[in-house]
Amino acid sequence: MLTIRRATLQDRRPICAIYLCATGGQAIPGDTYLDGLISKGGIFVAERDSEIIGFGGVDLEAAEQIKYLYVLPKHHKGGIGSKILIQLEVVGWEAGLETLRLHSSPAAVGFYRSKGYKTVAGAEQIGHDHEGVEMIKMKE
Repeated sequence: MLTIRRATLQDRRPICAIYLCATGGQAIPGDTYLDGLISKGGIFVAERDSEIIGFGGVDLEAAEQIKYLYVLPKHHKGGIGSKILIQLEVVGWEAGLETLRLHSSPAAVGFYRSKGYKTVAGAEQIGHDHEGVEMIKMKE
C-alpha cells in the first residue's frame, strides 16, 4: 500500500538517494535548506512496503513554491508523482496561496501540463542557471 506522509529528518538519506538517482548524480542543493524544509513540514515522502520511493517539497516562502518532485524510475507511471503533487498543492492552497510556481525539467513539462500548470511568459520568469521550464498553476 502506498502512503504519502510528511518526511522526518530520519528520511534524509533515502530522499538524497532518490534525488541523486533522478538527477544523474548531482548533489541535492543546500543540505541546511533541505533539513529546514523537512523540519517545517514541507517535504513529503511516498512510502510503499517501508521503502521511500519518491518525495516532493513545498516552500511557502519561496518564489517557486514547488521545490522537488522525484520518484524512483522503476515506480514511474504509477500515479505516485501525481499523489505527491496533490499533497504539495493542498499545503499551498490551505496556506492561502493563489498560485503555485515551479521550475520543471524539460522531460516533466507534459506531466505538469496534465495537472493544470502553464508555462510562465518570458517577461514574468524568474530565471535560472540551468535548463528547465518555469510553470504556474492558479487556484481553482
